[in-house]
Amino acid sequence: MTQQHSPTPWRIDNFNFQYPDIIVDKNGRQVARAMYWSGRENSGEVEANARFLVAAVNAHEDLLAALGGLLADVTSHENSTVHWALIHDPETVPSFRAARAALAKHSSPQEEQL
Repeated sequence: MTQQHSPTPWRIDNFNFQYPDIIVDKNGRQVARAMYWSGRENSGEVEANARFLVAAVNAHEDLLAALGGLLADVTSHENSTVHWALIHDPETVPSFRAARAALAKHSSPQEEQL
């Protein structure tokens, strides 16, 4: 049996101003902390790394589902209409619209998601 990861969405612990690099899960439990090696100046890089990790984790399931839908449509040998639409009018294909929506949702993380 494979161990499940901590529940999403993850976010930066906004209540811990001393350590803005702590990442917590849906239930507020700490799951990670972005760090930097001593001797390097931290010019916001650690917090940016924490935000990047949170965005990647929170986007994972949506992007995986969207990619799976597109692959199913592209590799389907039974539906030439979908193949034609993906080339000539992709906005009419639900899996294409789902992929576009997932990318739009996760391309520029919003503060409330973090």
